[in-house]
Amino acid sequence: MGNALDAFNQGVSSETVWGNPRITQKIFDGVKAAGYDVVRIPITWMGHIGRAPDYHIEETFLRRVAEVVGYAHKAGLKIIINIHHDGSTEKNGGEVKENGWLSIDTARQSDEGMKRVTAQFERVWAQIATYFKNYGDYLMFEAFNELHDGDWGWSDESVQKPQYEILNNWTQVFMDAVRSVGGNNRSRFLIIPGYSAMPKHTIANYFKVPKDTDNTANKLIVAVHYYDPYEFCIAGTRHI
Repeated sequence: MGNALDAFNQGVSSETVWGNPRITQKIFDGVKAAGYDVVRIPITWMGHIGRAPDYHIEETFLRRVAEVVGYAHKAGLKIIINIHHDGSTEKNGGEVKENGWLSIDTARQSDEGMKRVTAQFERVWAQIATYFKNYGDYLMFEAFNELHDGDWGWSDESVQKPQYEILNNWTQVFMDAVRSVGGNNRSRFLIIPGYSAMPKHTIANYFKVPKDTDNTANKLIVAVHYYDPYEFCIAGTRHI
């Protein structure tokens, strides 16, 4: 369910800013009727998060997310929600452009940057998990989207151990934050993407699956995004 709750402009997420209409029950009913069982609802939270140290998420935005999750559940779908473009980073001519606050590049530049970004990441997930803690297993949490330092990791040389260590640390922070809230979060399925969600980096030596608590065995899912062939998956110029 892209280009809606994940859409943003000038650092503020807005559901209709990329031209899509507001999400309705009818849309999810159509998804289910088309034969799908699971829907991923990417969510960009920036612009709705307060200042340190609480990083309070606006109640109205949380309610809207819950409303959309409710539409999908009513349609009979399982649901994935995440932190999406808050981790958006690009490099242009070697210069890093930060679109979001969840930045590996910021974290690896200094201890202060690492502590600040990690603290916000933990607080945001703790609040999301608290809000949805009594929702059933039909709702799954994904730590983040295609997290990287701006280079995307297209070349193996651009991805080094420090980037993986930050990602591995944050996936453990995510899991601990969600599990510690309690409720159904103690056994909820949690989704862990690899570096930039690329298959080749997800199976690399540096990637680590976070350590889960004993009573939630087999409740972690490792995610990859596979876009090949480009002409079919993205450009739409090849048909099968």
